[in-house]
Amino acid sequence: MGEAVASSLEAFDRAASLGVDGLEIDVHPTSDRRLVVFHDYRLDPATNMRGPVNGYSFRELEESLDLDPGGSRRVPPCTFDDVISRFGDLLVSVDIKEDLGRESWVEDELARICGESVPRVVVASFFDPPIARMRRSHPEIHTAATAFEGLAWNLLHRIRCGAGHGYEVLSLPHRFLGAAYIGHDLVAAAHDEGLAVWVWTVNDAADLLELAEMGADAVITDLPGFALEVLGG
Repeated sequence: MGEAVASSLEAFDRAASLGVDGLEIDVHPTSDRRLVVFHDYRLDPATNMRGPVNGYSFRELEESLDLDPGGSRRVPPCTFDDVISRFGDLLVSVDIKEDLGRESWVEDELARICGESVPRVVVASFFDPPIARMRRSHPEIHTAATAFEGLAWNLLHRIRCGAGHGYEVLSLPHRFLGAAYIGHDLVAAAHDEGLAVWVWTVNDAADLLELAEMGADAVITDLPGFALEVLGG
């Protein structure tokens, strides 16, 4: 399944039917202030449209965008609203893929859509400003460490110097610069601080089993059915 198709409700339905605990999605703002689920900043080359996601209204995307232009039928996009209304009983990790700056409406819109599903949503971003705004304006919503915060936490852990933090989840790469990044001591230290450890992106059976043995709280994978089979459901 291509990256674009993986952002469709159809793909999320299939994952939910397998019995996954949660969904990991990325959102981009549209020109009419909707949050569309899509991984990349640009629509090309994976879809039938060109240019950045934020260059279109959701109506334009809804009417014309095909997430699988080579397929036998059109696969339309979906919004964060769609995901929450349909899968609100699952844990949803939502990654803010763009920083709109001080005038950003994204964080407030995320919180509004979450509604009663707030306990089941974790907001993430590689960028520090959106997460800072979310924590400041909506402290009731759980957040993951940003890329910089995750690296900083790991450095402080290695020199045995604890520090306060404003996040509930460490979302970390399985490997960094080709080297193993996650170990028993890291997972244990995170748990001692009350932090959950989520690891991405894990598609190998041996890696899945090793992370489970370490006590990682979640793995993000491109192969949910395979991962569930390896881990015993």
